Amino acid sequence: MLSLTYREFVNSRFKRGPDFPSSFMHAAVGLLGELLELQNANSREHLVEELGDARFYWVQMGVLLEELGAPNPFHYPPRWEYLSLPSNLASLLDDANYLLDQGKKIWVYNKKPEIGSLVVFHSKVGNLLDEFASLINISDHELEVNNMEKLMKRYPQGYTDQAAQARADKGGKE
Repeated sequence: MLSLTYREFVNSRFKRGPDFPSSFMHAAVGLLGELLELQNANSREHLVEELGDARFYWVQMGVLLEELGAPNPFHYPPRWEYLSLPSNLASLLDDANYLLDQGKKIWVYNKKPEIGSLVVFHSKVGNLLDEFASLINISDHELEVNNMEKLMKRYPQGYTDQAAQARADKGGKE
């Protein structure tokens, strides 16, 4: 399991659409949905799970942007000041919503992707995810390992609709 990089792992477990717009839209919906679940997390374990899920979609979004020709969407300068958790989460939701809105315009309106803008907001979300994890003392390694272990139970060989519906890691529960 750990012989794959996290980026490779995510890419092997993400359900792609037939083209960039639908795949990007899936990643954007997933990212925003997990952030909404994160705001209701009620334990450290729950925080790790939802933050790891949000990171999963953020990583896949970066993979998609790389494939579109974006210059290294995973490289971003660190922030210099920390926000409070509520301010961080509000900023995460705002920036993820921007990515969702851009994804909708690309997918529904056939708008050409503005790669520079998408990379800027993808980078902002990456910074905010890192900051959120740091504020609650969760390492990238812990998030990635936890997420990989969960998704290996759900998708031992890679994504399938049947495995997604069965949710083996949750005992078949939502």
